[in-house]
Amino acid sequence: MDEFREKKLEEKQILFEKFKQYNTKRRWVRYVVKQHTKWVDVTLAEFFRYIDHRNDLAVVGVGGYGRRQLNPHSDIDILIVCKNPASVEGIPSKLSDLFFYLGYDCSVSVRTPAECFVDAQKDLTIKTALLDARFIYGSRDIFDEFGKVYKKILEYKKDEFIEAHLEYLKNRHKKYGSTVFMLEPNVKEGVGGLRDYHTLLWISKVLFNSKNIIDLKRKGKIIEEDYSRFRDALYFLWQLRNALHFASNRKNDILFLDMREKIATQLDFSEEGRFSKVERLMRKFYYSAGNIQHIVSFYLELFLNNNKTRSTDLFFISDRMSINDKLECRDIKDFDELLFCFYYAAVYQKPLDTTIKQISKKIFAEIPAKRSSTTSALIFREILSVNKPVSWIVRDMHGVSLLDRYIPEFGNIYCLTEDSLYHKYTVDEHSIKSIEEIEKLYDYDTPKTFITRLAHIFKSLKPHQRFILRLTLLLHDIGKIKKQKHEIVGAELSKDIAKRLKLGKDLSEMLYFLIKHHLFISRLISTRDIDDEKTIEEFLKVVDNKEKLNLLMLLTYADMKAVNDNVWTSWKEDLIEALYLKATFSFENRSYDEYLHQYAEDSKRKIRGILGENYNDLIDVFPDSIFKDIDSDSMAEYIKTIKDTKRHVFVYKKDGISKIVVYYKNVFGFFNKISGVLACFDINIVTAKSYNLSNGYILDIFSVQLPDDKPISDFEVEDMLYQAKEGKFDLDRCMDNKNNRYLSRLERAKLEISVTNVDVLIDNDASDIYTVIRIYAPDKVGLVYFITKVFVDLKLQVGMFILDTRGSMAVDTFYVVDENFRKIYASKLIDLIKGKLYEVLI
Repeated sequence: MDEFREKKLEEKQILFEKFKQYNTKRRWVRYVVKQHTKWVDVTLAEFFRYIDHRNDLAVVGVGGYGRRQLNPHSDIDILIVCKNPASVEGIPSKLSDLFFYLGYDCSVSVRTPAECFVDAQKDLTIKTALLDARFIYGSRDIFDEFGKVYKKILEYKKDEFIEAHLEYLKNRHKKYGSTVFMLEPNVKEGVGGLRDYHTLLWISKVLFNSKNIIDLKRKGKIIEEDYSRFRDALYFLWQLRNALHFASNRKNDILFLDMREKIATQLDFSEEGRFSKVERLMRKFYYSAGNIQHIVSFYLELFLNNNKTRSTDLFFISDRMSINDKLECRDIKDFDELLFCFYYAAVYQKPLDTTIKQISKKIFAEIPAKRSSTTSALIFREILSVNKPVSWIVRDMHGVSLLDRYIPEFGNIYCLTEDSLYHKYTVDEHSIKSIEEIEKLYDYDTPKTFITRLAHIFKSLKPHQRFILRLTLLLHDIGKIKKQKHEIVGAELSKDIAKRLKLGKDLSEMLYFLIKHHLFISRLISTRDIDDEKTIEEFLKVVDNKEKLNLLMLLTYADMKAVNDNVWTSWKEDLIEALYLKATFSFENRSYDEYLHQYAEDSKRKIRGILGENYNDLIDVFPDSIFKDIDSDSMAEYIKTIKDTKRHVFVYKKDGISKIVVYYKNVFGFFNKISGVLACFDINIVTAKSYNLSNGYILDIFSVQLPDDKPISDFEVEDMLYQAKEGKFDLDRCMDNKNNRYLSRLERAKLEISVTNVDVLIDNDASDIYTVIRIYAPDKVGLVYFITKVFVDLKLQVGMFILDTRGSMAVDTFYVVDENFRKIYASKLIDLIKGKLYEVLI
């Protein structure tokens, strides 16, 4: 047996080297999985001949092995069918040992034909595996007996089997993010992965006794065009899975960030035009997985509803809109008539059935790009004006290529990826999700939040405003196709789109304005002090009326919410609300400062009611703006603790957000020590803001991510801060240890992706008092410490700071002056500051 194993191992190594070369060409991918399967078949036959076993069993491949779709390190599932299980005793363990030696996980089960049926009745997994059964070696008579059982297995409780797999499909999609556009997709189990294909196969086997996807086409169940798209997508996923297995030298179905470059090279992707090879790889994956998801869901719905009868021209059945045979669907060739179907679906909130989608795909594929007719423009405008959720119908229009053909500028961003850990989705998916996010405001009813105000504004929009907002959300990132300042590029592209959609002058200008400035608010709150009058003046020069303000606020909210789950935070919500109120009060010739002062006075009265008059001296030193950032109960707790215990550090968690508040005397370099202490506790600063108090103290509020989300004691942080201040704790040594620690695979990938975007900008125009230093760098624990250590070394005073995190990138803004409290104009000092900062950032 040892000689046999060594021989097979040598064969496998030679074979895999050939497969690696074949796998670079997609036309050879099917050959790789089939030949791999064939080699395993031969190995099994040789094994049984080697042990000289009698021909009283049938060796059957099940699962992926049974389908002849064996990727390099896939599991091998074998069923031995025999009349007397005792006659094969010892064989399963020998088989498992052999394949384990060859580098496979192998499961071997033994059943009689009758047991196959009984076990399939009890266990969905066993029944599913048996559906892919294939004869490999042994007695044909025994396998034929199994074949009779197989027919019974197919017929047994079909409806329950189908229902169970549909539920499994739904739960699996939810587990893997409900979208194909994942940062690190699972090519087998994820949405649009190989398991979706398997689900279609299993259900179609039960319904039609079909063998595979080709058989479905032969039986007329899938049209040629969809079969070709499905085959191409399937071959690419096989090719990608093969490459992942080869690159990992084990079973691995996840396209990790740090494997992208290697896989793209291995599959012969190259730099082409505006796209890098990694971008082309990811775009190909998303395109392929999207096709599989769409085709699987489309045909599952078609298969399960193809026997329903129809009785009216346009009617609702199973809550879906369909077209009656009277309309001669197969002969419809009018684009506008089909566009009306999407409009009625939006108005009546009834999804379209597969018949309409199937017809639509054919017709929309044939319409001329940049179609421009008054009727179609009017219908399209009405769809986006409906005062009900329409994001799902927009997604359907995208799925049948309507949007791609009707607005080819949007088609250009189909499956377009970004080399960023900030964006969770591809550009087209993000755009449609932003419409979904704004439409969630229809059901938002939480009182006394800024989002409540946004919900009221959204529900109060006039039809033309609703239309232009949704159109902007759809198009706001179309400029990313050119990798320049995408908001400027997109705004210019919108001019031609506005003409084709027959928009008037006012709507065209509003579309241009919103796309051009869709990042204006998010950039402003992340990099500028909104309490600075100069910031508000610049904002009002751009956003000069209430309609622009309302639409831009809604656009900003939806855009940020659709990026990832962590972009819209309560911190940013407070800043955006303050900006909104300042602008609104200005339009109404009212004073925001008076409003803020009144709000602060109300909060102070509440705090005095909690604490009593003995705390007035401390209550009155806090600026009005802080009472909008911290609720009255928390402020009362801080003030009482400061006065009663002389403590200076407070840690708390509210609404799922961890915050650290530090109250300290304004001493040069002290902020550097605070940031170092937080870093030594592995506390990552997500956002932060600083307040200068009238008593010479400073209050810093940090929104943080705690290590492993474990609580940190106020006393621990304060004690280390005291030790550092007294020189009894070496922060530099602590930070050196942090820098030299082992980086995880994901951390290395993040660093590699974001390090090329490091930048330092120094601006003397943003503030009348301070020089503003804006830093873009890979986010890491201790980043603020290293930055502020440069400031300490160069004797720069930090007057105010704004810390923000965008995915893997930190965007940190510091308002600084020199040691004489003057702005920094000397070019040599500016160059020195930049140079020192680059040293610690890269």
